[in-house]
Amino acid sequence: MRPTRLLVSISLFVLSANASAERWIVKNAKVMPPSVRVIKNLKFNSDTFTVVDANESSIRLMGMTRSDMAFPDPKIGLVANAVSSVGADGWHIQRMKYGQIPKGADGTGVIVAVIDTGVDYNHPALINHMWKNSKEIAGNKIDDDNNGLVDDVDGYDFADKDADPMDDYSHGTHCAGIIASDANAEGTARGVAPGVKIMPLRIIGTANTGFLSDAAEAIKYAADNGAAVTSNSWRIYKSWSNYFDEKGVEVLYTAIMYANSKGSIFVNAAGNETNDIENHSDPIYPSGLEGLPNLFVVAATEAGDLMADYSNFSKKHVHVAAPGSDILSTTPGNTWGSMSGTSMATPLVAGVIALGIQHGFTPEEAMSKLISTGDAVTGFDLRVISGGIINIQNYLQ
Repeated sequence: MRPTRLLVSISLFVLSANASAERWIVKNAKVMPPSVRVIKNLKFNSDTFTVVDANESSIRLMGMTRSDMAFPDPKIGLVANAVSSVGADGWHIQRMKYGQIPKGADGTGVIVAVIDTGVDYNHPALINHMWKNSKEIAGNKIDDDNNGLVDDVDGYDFADKDADPMDDYSHGTHCAGIIASDANAEGTARGVAPGVKIMPLRIIGTANTGFLSDAAEAIKYAADNGAAVTSNSWRIYKSWSNYFDEKGVEVLYTAIMYANSKGSIFVNAAGNETNDIENHSDPIYPSGLEGLPNLFVVAATEAGDLMADYSNFSKKHVHVAAPGSDILSTTPGNTWGSMSGTSMATPLVAGVIALGIQHGFTPEEAMSKLISTGDAVTGFDLRVISGGIINIQNYLQ
C-alpha cells in the first residue's frame, strides 16, 4: 500500500467558552437539585466529580449542591496543520535499532491504552494486536461487567458515548501503529512492541470536540482495565480559552494519580510550540503538572539526533527525547502515512516502556531506567531530564 505523506502537529485545545457555560464539574456534591441534570459521575477513591448540565454560576452551583468546588468542564478539540512531509522510510526503525532488540522482548502480556481519536481496529497491521474486554459480551446490550458502559468489548468512545472507538481522523491509528503494528509491505516500518495489546479509548469525536472530563474518564477506564501504560498525545494550554478555570485541572490530576495507584504509567507529549515548559508564561497540561510520579513527558527528535524545531522542552518537566519527525505508521483504511510531532514520539516511548514492564521492571524502574540509559546528546542536558535520546538496547540490559 502506497503511504500517504502528511506532517501533522496535534494538540487538544480548549475552545472558547463564555460566562453562560452550562457544563460543569462539581466535586463531592452532597445534594443534587432536580434542576441540575447529571451527565456522569467520576469516582476516584474518596472523591467524586459529577459532570452536570446547569445554567448557573460556579458560586451558585456550589451552594445548590453543597459541593467542595464547581468549575467549567473545558471543551476540547483537535487541531491539525497538514503539509507535505519529506519522506516516509521509517528512519526511526534504524535509529532505534529495532533489529537489535533482544529476542522475545515484544511487550507480550502488557496492555497499552491509546487515549486519542480512536483506532482503526480493523487495520490489517493492527487487528491482531487489539485488546478485548473479556468480561463483556459483544452486542447483547447489557453491561456484563457492571462498569457502567454497555458492550465495551473493543474499548470505548467517551466522546460519542458508545462502544465503538473507531478512528475517523487517523491520529490515534498512527499512534497505535508506532506501538504495536505488524510491518508494512516494504518492511520499512513496524511497531516497537508488537506483542502488546492496544486498548483504544476515543476522547475526540467526529466534530473534533470533547471534554476534559472525557479524558479523565478514559484514564480511569484504562487503569481499571489493566493498562500498564497509557499513550497520551494531547495537551491543553491555559490561554486557549478566556474562560479556563485552573481548578478544573484537578479532575485531570486526580485521574492521573488514580492511575498511579493502579500501577499505570501516563506517557504524555511535551507539545509542539518550541516552548520551555518550566519558564513559559502560559501553563500547559498535563505535561506541566507536578507531583505525579507516573507522569512521563516526551520531546521529539528528527533524523541526525537533533531536537525537533517544534518540540517543547524542559529540564524539569520533560523526561526523555525520542524520534518524532516523519514517522511512518498505520493510518485508517489499510493505509500508511508519515506524521510528525511529539505526538509520534510519545507512543514510541509508551511502547518501549511496555518492553520494560515485560522485562520485569516495576513502573518506577521502567521510567527511571529509560532516563538513565539513554544516549547523551550535546545540548540536550538543558532540554530534557535524561540529557539525550532513548536507547532501547541499553534499557533492556
